[in-house]
Amino acid sequence: MTFFPVFGGYIAYKFLQRPNDILLTDNFFIRYRNERIFLSFRVGNKGKNLIDCTATVEFIQIANNVKRTLYRREINAPLVEMTWYLEIRLDGDENTPALQQLKTLIANPETSLLRTTVSGYDSNSGNLVHVFKYYTMDKSVYGAKFSDVYEWEGVNRSEPDWTQFNKVVPLTATEQLIIDNLLHQ
Repeated sequence: MTFFPVFGGYIAYKFLQRPNDILLTDNFFIRYRNERIFLSFRVGNKGKNLIDCTATVEFIQIANNVKRTLYRREINAPLVEMTWYLEIRLDGDENTPALQQLKTLIANPETSLLRTTVSGYDSNSGNLVHVFKYYTMDKSVYGAKFSDVYEWEGVNRSEPDWTQFNKVVPLTATEQLIIDNLLHQ
């Protein structure tokens, strides 16, 4: 009788423990970096390396109690060690669909969501790790580069400072104006 609850608890622990090590930013960011504009999210990994990672970013509109995906982008990485940046470039002709659908979400904030999903395999155990997060439109933050979570001294890296994970460098007034012009033209 005791074997089943203990074994069941162990299995649940194995499946639930790892996603707690994966961080997704509290906000989504519209960033101006290297004279380009990006929609950005950051993934943090406090545990063992993740391999064969896939992330999706979805723009979702809800109408009549039905969730509809307006835009979806999949991003892949063979290895996520500490941080991973999920970015969709918004300027440039090749990115017109992403920009147009983001404008739709911005124009209808009460029925709009962004969803980020990250999955990969724990390099130590081989277990699948899967996390996701929904963002409402009021979670948008403008910024420049992300603050570093660690520092390099030659080839040595410091321990991560996860208090920096959700921070970006502020924009100048000119950079903010460039983003506003792109999103509201």
